[in-house]
Amino acid sequence: MFGVLGGLFGLLIVASVRDDVAHGADADPIVVALAAAQVLMALAEVVSGVFPWIGRSWARVVATVVCAVSLVSGVLLLLQGTPSGLAGILLNLGVIVTVNREDVADRCR
Repeated sequence: MFGVLGGLFGLLIVASVRDDVAHGADADPIVVALAAAQVLMALAEVVSGVFPWIGRSWARVVATVVCAVSLVSGVLLLLQGTPSGLAGILLNLGVIVTVNREDVADRCR
């Protein structure tokens, strides 16, 4: 669910940048790169949310990497004083632990 929402948000940013360019503004390369990264991260979240449960071992690795990146983001949010960072940290730790459990690893061989 979050991957789909993240992808929609990234596509919204891309559409906004394209609209600005259509009206004569310059596209900031950093904003374009961040929007592309947002869409790619969202796609990785969707893939890592579905494929481990149908037995794909590579998806466990993708899920662990995506959650590790999101974990760093949660820590940064928490350090900035945003309490929602704690929820992100706990959620991502839970996913990392779950996809690396022995029964999940056995299923994904």
